[in-house]
Amino acid sequence: ENFGIVLDEIPYNEMPKYYRGARVFVCAGVDERNSVTQIEAAACGCRIAASAGNRGNEWFGKDLITFDPSSLPSMKKAILSAWNSDKRWFNEVQDWRDIVKQILSFVWIFITRKKESRR
Repeated sequence: ENFGIVLDEIPYNEMPKYYRGARVFVCAGVDERNSVTQIEAAACGCRIAASAGNRGNEWFGKDLITFDPSSLPSMKKAILSAWNSDKRWFNEVQDWRDIVKQILSFVWIFITRKKESRR
């Protein structure tokens, strides 16, 4: 079966096209540090599935679909859950200008909530 396609290096300015062509973005790293790629993918309409130790939890909160990175059944369940999810964090975007605007808005809301929770 074909589970994916291996591509050569993709120029950064072409990434929105690839993100928009995907339904789910999987971040399986066990020690990701505030991965902006998750936000970029979400801004392009991808649902996000990430390892439980991923810092994306800070961005997406309880809505982030997580999995145990040492467990293939857990990863499979999370990917299928993301695939079947209607949850979207952003409106549809067409280019990086739209993505940047939405990301900045998203980050501002995140920072504001963090400050309010400290009060």
